[in-house]
Amino acid sequence: MYGLHTLEIKRCTPDDSGEYRIVITSCLGTASSYAMVFVNSCHGPQSGYDHTQAPIAASEKEADFEAAFKPSFAKEGEAFTLSCGFSSALLAHQRGITWFRDGVPLKESEGIEINTGPSATTLTVKEMHKEHEGVYTICLPAASGVKEHSAYIYVKGGRIGCLWLVTIGR
Repeated sequence: MYGLHTLEIKRCTPDDSGEYRIVITSCLGTASSYAMVFVNSCHGPQSGYDHTQAPIAASEKEADFEAAFKPSFAKEGEAFTLSCGFSSALLAHQRGITWFRDGVPLKESEGIEINTGPSATTLTVKEMHKEHEGVYTICLPAASGVKEHSAYIYVKGGRIGCLWLVTIGR
């Protein structure tokens, strides 16, 4: 995905616990970081996963992402809007849509406007700056858990363009 590299461990077990490293090399030099990952073996409410599933009537069809935003460039100092259309109207349990930037929840504020209707949602940053660059994610509640869509949004500015080499490993 356009300048974004992630490591996702599905169906992880305690054996996946350990130190994970990332090394990034570009024309500007090399940078590295690491994270310690601990996987618990808890299941159910003790695991911290408190999502409850509501039964859905057979006649109701859950909304899914239909026309979702793509990686884009925003101009510094200008307003920028991300929009996401849904395949059908949102059901009652799907109305708790959440937007994130780099994993941090975004709330409506003086600089951010969020509008959600029955079949679409938009996020507007009223004045984009370099600190607004990042991975934007929308989370849509579903009976099976949470559906996510993400894309990297770049802010045009003084960044030097160059090739990045990313190595992720354990």
